Amino acid sequence: MTYPSVTQILPPPDFSKIPEHVLTFATERGTKVHQIVAAIAQRLWVPSIPEECQGYVESFRRWFDTYVEEVIYTEQELIDPVYGFMGHVDLVVRMLKEIVLIDIKTPIMLQKSWQLQLAGYLHLARKNGCKVKKAGSLQLSPQGKVPKMKWYQDSARDLNVFLGLLNGWKFLNS
Repeated sequence: MTYPSVTQILPPPDFSKIPEHVLTFATERGTKVHQIVAAIAQRLWVPSIPEECQGYVESFRRWFDTYVEEVIYTEQELIDPVYGFMGHVDLVVRMLKEIVLIDIKTPIMLQKSWQLQLAGYLHLARKNGCKVKKAGSLQLSPQGKVPKMKWYQDSARDLNVFLGLLNGWKFLNS
């Protein structure tokens, strides 16, 4: 059975004021950055880093080398067959002696939907046996500076809102 992903369930951000070519470039860059940082987290060799990704990758390395004690998994697909959804979690790591879930972000502006996305991912991680304490979004800096970490409350409200969106998605797509 095919399940919708966490990001499919969430309403898309309003990018109506951003030119299409800018969005396309940002999407492609974000995909490249995610692939590169996943490889770094797995301690794989990264042959070359495109110029437009270099700052983001340096930002990630600053955070990773300073805080991450152990990588539990990266880019892991997790499924909840009971609620009927899935997601690809960017990172689950041990840092500061806690197991935490990290979602890598390249947009400069914080988005409200991220807390719902992380509620879904946190649920999936726990449902699949990972003893995650908390979840956060890591906004990488395009200039290579220290990234911004935003920790999210593990709130029943956020999960309930997410599950409401999931039910709406299922209703509209069945």
